[in-house]
Amino acid sequence: VFEHEPATDSPLTKHNKIVVTPHLGASTVEAQEKVAVSVSNEIEEFFHTGNVRHAVNAPKLIFGEEDNELQEYLNLCDMVGKVCIQLLGKAPRELKIKFSGELVKEDTNILTRTIAKGILSQDLAERVNLVNALFLLNEQNVVYNVEKDAKSRSFNNYIELTMINRDRKVTVGATVLNGYGPRIVQINDYPVDFKPEKYQLVIHHQDRPGIVGRTGQILGEYDINIASMHLGRTTQGGNAMMIISVDMPVSDEVIAALHQIDGFESIQFVDLNK
Repeated sequence: VFEHEPATDSPLTKHNKIVVTPHLGASTVEAQEKVAVSVSNEIEEFFHTGNVRHAVNAPKLIFGEEDNELQEYLNLCDMVGKVCIQLLGKAPRELKIKFSGELVKEDTNILTRTIAKGILSQDLAERVNLVNALFLLNEQNVVYNVEKDAKSRSFNNYIELTMINRDRKVTVGATVLNGYGPRIVQINDYPVDFKPEKYQLVIHHQDRPGIVGRTGQILGEYDINIASMHLGRTTQGGNAMMIISVDMPVSDEVIAALHQIDGFESIQFVDLNK
């Protein structure tokens, strides 16, 4: 690029070993055709594989067979974001993201973006993506902090998300277990171990006999099949949590019926299809 074009007075134009072209010298018919083909191929690849070969202002978005493990953690991060925001029930003011174990050796930027995307997709749907997720968080005045710890007490890799608003805090911890896939292993102070399905009921209740049976009875009366059930408690006879994966969405009518069970304190329906 010359300061003044055309560069008729530059000595470079008279040098017999230099070929000088205008500023848009690369804009030939052949070049435009190749650019069009390249863009078309990238769009096609995105819709077939989800890969973005030349993303601008974004982390690596190309995944091959060697990235299968990373893809599992991307799915896990998306799920953690969706579960946590639905349990919080309100817009967060602050996010605390913690990566532990071998994950910290890698660039975790794309994992952070995936968590943010999972959170924001509840309201913004397809308008949020990996490229704009962190920008949209900042735009909504949500503060986020990322912590990395090479040590992980119980798992090779562990991801923890804490969401905070003015009057509430929710923490979800998760990992990927070989042969078992994604697992949520902590919700707030409760140790749990379950594979999230499309639909979950998360119930806080008192640890007392008969509650599990009564819960199953009411769901059966509404023809709602239980796929799995997992229990966690802090102390015997104290506070407890029940996570029930079901095969269909749960209506407000069903939740109202469950609230009639003595000992139930709160019931939240988590829909990972959102």
